[in-house]
Amino acid sequence: MVDTSGEQPSDVLLSAGLLRERAGHYTFVSSIHAFSDWGERPVNEDSLTCPCPADTPASQPAGNHLKAGCERAVLERFGADGSLILNCPPPHAGDQEGPAEDRARSRSRPLFRIRQET
Repeated sequence: MVDTSGEQPSDVLLSAGLLRERAGHYTFVSSIHAFSDWGERPVNEDSLTCPCPADTPASQPAGNHLKAGCERAVLERFGADGSLILNCPPPHAGDQEGPAEDRARSRSRPLFRIRQET
C-alpha cells in the first residue's frame, strides 16, 4: 500500500486499519513540514515531529501538524516493521509551492526516509 494523499489522521487511521489484514506493508508519503523544527534548523531521523495524535478528530483545518498525526496513524496500525514513512521537502528548500511553481520540477522533488517513531 502506498498512500500519497493522506491529510487527516482519522482518515489514515481508518484506512490503515481496514487495509491491515490485506496489505503486508504501508508506505506513507508525508511532508518535511511534519517536523516541528523544519525551517528553523536542519532535520534528520532524530528530529521531533509536530504534536498530533493518530486519533485526532476528523475535519481538522489544514496544518503541518496533521501529517505528523498521519504518520503516527500508519505506525499505530502497521508498526515500524510494516511501514515506511517518506518525507518530501518543498520544491525549493524552505519555500511553499505557489501558483508560479514549476509543476514539472515539483513532481520530481526527492523523497527521503525518516526513521519510524513508536
